[in-house]
Amino acid sequence: MSRFVFALLAALSFSSVVSAQTAPGAASSQPVSPAAPAGEAVPPSDSSAARVTSSVRPFPLVPILETILAGEISWRPDWPVEVPPDLFAVSGEVRSVTVTLEFPAAAGTDSAGADSSDSVSAADASNPAGSPDSAASPEPVTRFEYALIRDGDGRLTDFPFFMDGGFFQTGVSYDEQGRIAGLTILAPVLWRVEFMEYDEGTGLPVLARINAVDSAVNADAADTADTGAPGTNTAAGSDTDAPGDAGSDGVWFFAALEYRGLSTSETWYDPAGTGLAVYNHRYDPRDGKKRLAESVDFLAGESRTEEYHYDSWGNLTGIGGAYSAVYRENRPQYWRRPFPLPPTAETAVVGDSAATDAALGNAAAGNTTTGDAVSGNAAEDVSSGEIPWRFIFQWDERRLVTRLLGYPEDENAGGEWDARYDYTPDDSGNWKERREIRMIHRGDYLFPRSGVLVSREIDYQGQ
Repeated sequence: MSRFVFALLAALSFSSVVSAQTAPGAASSQPVSPAAPAGEAVPPSDSSAARVTSSVRPFPLVPILETILAGEISWRPDWPVEVPPDLFAVSGEVRSVTVTLEFPAAAGTDSAGADSSDSVSAADASNPAGSPDSAASPEPVTRFEYALIRDGDGRLTDFPFFMDGGFFQTGVSYDEQGRIAGLTILAPVLWRVEFMEYDEGTGLPVLARINAVDSAVNADAADTADTGAPGTNTAAGSDTDAPGDAGSDGVWFFAALEYRGLSTSETWYDPAGTGLAVYNHRYDPRDGKKRLAESVDFLAGESRTEEYHYDSWGNLTGIGGAYSAVYRENRPQYWRRPFPLPPTAETAVVGDSAATDAALGNAAAGNTTTGDAVSGNAAEDVSSGEIPWRFIFQWDERRLVTRLLGYPEDENAGGEWDARYDYTPDDSGNWKERREIRMIHRGDYLFPRSGVLVSREIDYQGQ
């Protein structure tokens, strides 16, 4: 890719990008594409823009790059309720952590004689028909798997990135100079990102070529995706597929990234040069680090602004006005977030989260799924029937969560979330299994029910 392409993309001003934005669901009738000088090749203008759908939409790359450079994954107040805040927190020299979340099959009739098919699980939430009505034909367990892997230098090579309410398993490759060379992101769409130009001072990427392929059509590519630079292992099985080819090789984009001290700007284009999205991030200096203070997104003719707040420890305490948390040191103690309205006895037991199903990625009804390609919607977008809830984490002397208790802010709404946790440690003191027991209130009685089982396979260095 010649430097001309970067110059061409950068030449589009911010105002022209916003005014010329094309909704990802439709093609631009008059794409903005400055004429190229003689002898210079520009990405062809074809039907790629028309192939952009609701599942093939731009997303900001900068937060992913920041996670890679930080080298760690921390809990956020917008994580799903069923995901432990210490999901990837381990002690010792660790090469990799592979976690599996298992949502239990829907049950039939419990020991109290009450119909427990009112429970909503990740397996049956995507089934409009509801849960099976007898224990003779339970839904299979639904599994989601994520991996955090480091190379010999301690750099992240695989990790689940959390964005817009969804986890996305992400692979990273590096070039010989140690710069981030490419990304592979597994979601309902298989994304490959190749970084082509870098800032000479910082070594950070400034130009990316991006390919999105429907992983349902290219399942083999998703299973064998190379975390190396996109184009070296394309869905078509060839490294010669040209950008802009909207055939089996998917949809192509370009992204220009700009770093301005305490702010960044990222603009996505189609191959014809039409601006599709702009992502601006502003940072505040804190304890020698940059903390994201505000993000402003322009996509499909709409804008969205999100503010971020931190405590003196650097913990993320607020995202917009919907999510907030209070910590003790680095452990969340009090948590406020949107959550579904208290269900009725005829629909679902209080404490089962439809929001989590979307955030972890709904499997097809009746299928057992390894969720290495996971996405979802932000929790507040899952249901118009969500209200603010307050949760309390209870930690023990081992620094493990033993209970999560939640209530709606509106006392008149009723309902409660009450989950207890039991752990199995490994020989190094890290937990390798977390069992959730949900306490279901029926009148004056409490009935335990198995919840989400979280397993961790930890690979230690030197073992």
